[in-house]
Formats: sequence, structure tokens, C-alpha cells
Amino acid sequence: MIETGVLYVVATPIGNLQDITLRALKVLEEVDWVAAEDTREAQKLFSFFQLKAKNRLVSYFRDNEARRVEALLSLLEKGESIALVSSRGTPGISDPAYLLVRAALQNGLSVVPVPGPSSLVASLSVSGVPTDRFAFFGFLPRRPSKRRKMLEELKNQEMTSVIYESPYRLVKTLRDILDTVGDREATVCRELTKKFEEIKLGTLSELSDYFLQGSVKGEFIIILSGREKEQR
Repeated sequence: MIETGVLYVVATPIGNLQDITLRALKVLEEVDWVAAEDTREAQKLFSFFQLKAKNRLVSYFRDNEARRVEALLSLLEKGESIALVSSRGTPGISDPAYLLVRAALQNGLSVVPVPGPSSLVASLSVSGVPTDRFAFFGFLPRRPSKRRKMLEELKNQEMTSVIYESPYRLVKTLRDILDTVGDREATVCRELTKKFEEIKLGTLSELSDYFLQGSVKGEFIIILSGREKEQR
């Protein structure tokens, strides 16, 4: 039974729609509103599972979160229920979901997680590198100064690091990491749970050469092994 005045943080599939949980479907079917990072992706999900979307979907993304938070909080305070979904996967990982969650908690409102798919966890689980401790870096900055600073952080990490990257910058990012940290072992995951899923383990030089030769398409995650303790 859906509770009134509750913000549900709902994980949705990262690719294969069959990965959604029964609980997530129930919540999405019964809440008053669905705040979606990408309403087009949410519409596809709703159509596939024949869920009602009309007059329930509202956009909530990085460029409109400031004005949306206040409106969504008002709905929660009136006793209406909201499901918060990202474009794919678990909300709050490299998206603005935390802003609404934080505001709801600060205002004494109930926030309930509905766990499920996460590209971060999925990639770590098949990376073949140590995962007892890891650091999440998201997308590397484009500005040279900030990019260099984060690359230096990667260089000094003794734990596994996770980096997101687009197909347009994958090879450049692999080369930049190689030039900064040396030829460490890494795993590149592409299009997890989708038709052209690929998981490639190797050194940074091997991986950059491999993806330079082929067609670079899809969504990528780089799992970089940590610095060995004796390295300086």
C-alpha cells in the first residue's frame, strides 16, 4: 500500500527492462506523481509495462531542479505521493536527485528507497578487480585545470576507482588516465544489460588501442585498479 506524503526513490532498469523489480512497478503504478530526470525514458518504461503516465509525469533534471524542488515539496506536504526516477538506474548517482531528497528530509517528510538496478554496482560486480573498497568519480571534468586535478586524485588512489564516460571521449579519457597514472589494469564496461554489452579487461594501453580500432558507441564505465602501496 502506497503511503501518502512520501517521496519514493525508485531504481529503474539501466538497459534491460526486465530488470525492474515488482515493488518498483507497484510504486510507479500507484503514486500520484512521477518526477523523472528524462520524461521520454520514463514514458518508454511506462508504455512497456502499460502504466498510466498521462497527467502524472513531471520533469526533474539538473537545469530545473531549483524551481522544481519547491513545487514537489508542496505536493508532498499536501499528502500526495511522488516517485523519483533518474533516466536509468538508481537516482542520486551523478544526477540531481539528492537535492530533492535532502529538502524532503530537512522538512521532516518521509523518504523511502525502492532499490534495484545500478550501473555503478553492476559494473563493479563484473570488473574482475578488487571491490572491497572503491572511489566513485563520475564523469571527469572537461575543464583542463579541474581535469588534471581529478586525474591526480586517481593517480594517488590505492582503492579501485569508477569513472563514467561517453563514447565521444572514451579513448581520450583512457589516454589521459594512462599518461597520469601509468599503465595500470582496468576494465571497461559498455552497454551493460543491453544487446551490445561488452566487458573488456586489460591494461590502459591495451584498452585504449582496442577501442581506438573499433566503433565506439554506447555508455561506458571505466573501473580502474588502485595504485600499489609500494608505488611512489
